Amino acid sequence: MILISDGKRRFTIKDKEIKQFKNNLYFDGINRNSNILLTFNSKGEFLQKIKKCMPSSSDYVIGDTIKEYKNKIMSANKIIVNNEEYKELLKLYKNMNKKDKYRDKVIIDSYSQLIAYECYNASLFDEITDDDIEYIYKEVCCCCLYLNEKSKYKKEILTKAFQILKTKYNLDICKIINGGTK
Repeated sequence: MILISDGKRRFTIKDKEIKQFKNNLYFDGINRNSNILLTFNSKGEFLQKIKKCMPSSSDYVIGDTIKEYKNKIMSANKIIVNNEEYKELLKLYKNMNKKDKYRDKVIIDSYSQLIAYECYNASLFDEITDDDIEYIYKEVCCCCLYLNEKSKYKKEILTKAFQILKTKYNLDICKIINGGTK
């Protein structure tokens, strides 16, 4: 557990919320889709600072540092910061623990629109195959979705994309691919 305080107020990040990456501890919120990580850097057994970082697409590094909050005391589980930094860290912590009720729908709606358009566009020049659809899916989703999200949403995105193709572009992809057996 790590206690964060300004000397007057405090909040705690529980052990179950904290993960370890190499020699550093970090907190990434309940959704794991946050665009921010809080990393806790230590020297020996003492916490030196908290870093507000960008996440990385790699499992081997943490992203760029946005801001640092230096610890005013030598402690293994307490971080004391000034009043303004405390307010900022508390707000970040609360926001990182909010359930994002819009993300799933936005991902499915937006990616299915893009994939439907790309499939339609591809069908204008050549017959579209399963491999084409897989390629389009990977290309459209490659840079913005986390790896676990690509597989999590794939079926829903493609189902909706096929519906859009049928209603908006008058293209029944199921009939085209494998003679309608898909």
